Amino acid sequence: MTQEQLDAARRIAQALGKRLALARLRSGHKTMASFARAIGVRPETYRAWERGANEPSIAHLVRICEVAGQSADYIVRARPGPAATHLPRAPATEGTGADTVTVIWNQDDGHRFTEFNSTILEQWGFSVDYLIGKTRWEGARADVGDPHWAAHIADVHAHRSYSGFEFVVAMDTGEEIHCISSGEPVFDAAGVFRGYRGVTEMHRRITEPGRRQSETQSK
Repeated sequence: MTQEQLDAARRIAQALGKRLALARLRSGHKTMASFARAIGVRPETYRAWERGANEPSIAHLVRICEVAGQSADYIVRARPGPAATHLPRAPATEGTGADTVTVIWNQDDGHRFTEFNSTILEQWGFSVDYLIGKTRWEGARADVGDPHWAAHIADVHAHRSYSGFEFVVAMDTGEEIHCISSGEPVFDAAGVFRGYRGVTEMHRRITEPGRRQSETQSK
């Protein structure tokens, strides 16, 4: 691990700590101890997160967002990504909840998904178990020879931060899930790469064949 990589890892951890501090103060918690109690962790645990010495789990990140009233996008990203409002959105079908969801995820050092925070994907018919252990390009059944995907794969193999990577996942039901992902590399205290942590905005779009299939099943 080069000094440059160690410095980059330190900057990423410190940037997350600064965003946690801002979120805490904006939520009215003047001390780290009071915020720690609100999210249900020990003060020393939270203090390490805010100081950039350690990082919270996905479950804790979700709780921090709830208590602080901040979006996952703000907490996780090191820099703002492009707005996702330009993507087409379809009305939610009966029993499936919202048609748009923000998912926080972790990947290991092989870029394989290890954890998600959302159960809405299961309601959409998208198996989270199917994604665990797979890379983004495997889960999306992507053509890795496509220049768009090849550039993204090169970025993650080089352990670079990325923001606003867009792709589409075609469902067996005929639906499409439009995704915008942003990720930050995670390094341990020795500067060893441990994977990625990030956020994906997912927008479900029902294509015409999928709509007909849904209507047929509902009759």
